[in-house]
Parts: sequence; structure tokens; C-alpha cells
Amino acid sequence: MVETVKINLNKAFLSLKIISIVAGALIACAFVYGQIDERMDNLEKNEGIMGERMSNLKDTVDKIYDIVNK
Repeated sequence: MVETVKINLNKAFLSLKIISIVAGALIACAFVYGQIDERMDNLEKNEGIMGERMSNLKDTVDKIYDIVNK
């Protein structure tokens, strides 16, 4: 009986270790993705890419508006 309990506890501990490793990897990936996304946003702001994209989008919306109103 004691051996059975020890075996079950070992299996549970191994499962817990595997789940912890997977969860840690997912958290690390989310953190790295967040850092990369933040750096890309900063680069876009510094280089004025966002302003250019917004003006292009505004021009496109204006053209679509003109077409719909005709």
C-alpha cells in the first residue's frame, strides 16, 4: 500500500513538473512577444510610419466616400 502511494505521488509530481515547464514556456513566449511588439511600436512612432499609414488610410477612406456619394 505504501509503495502504491509513493508511485502515485511520483506520477503526480512528474505531471506537475511537466505542467509547470509548459506554463513557464508559454509565459516566457508571451513576455518576449510583448517586448518585440513594444519595440516595433516605438520604431514606427519614431520613424513616422504610423502618420504615413494614417494619411494613406484617410486618403483611401475619402476616395471610397466620394465613390459612394456619387
